[in-house]
Amino acid sequence: MDSALIPTRPLTATSEEAWALVDSLPVSLSVEVQLQRFNVRDLLLLEVGSIVETTESVAEAAPLLANGKRIGNGVFEVVGEFIGFRISDLGSRE
Repeated sequence: MDSALIPTRPLTATSEEAWALVDSLPVSLSVEVQLQRFNVRDLLLLEVGSIVETTESVAEAAPLLANGKRIGNGVFEVVGEFIGFRISDLGSRE
């Protein structure tokens, strides 16, 4: 075991101090979208400007993931010239 990972003194951080240690850790946030009949050939043919069809409508809930773990759901919305994702619920474990 790496001795750098073993604390040399007992951890006595308060709740606020403990959160201060973890609140700046990076998290990968992603939205999972199901694609119709997509295979390796389709993947190899992708290029800038390609449009990929999904099996979901714009208003259908899509899973929200943090580091690959589902944490909620939401729906896509048009926001000006961009597409946004509105979180509809958090804590889903389906």
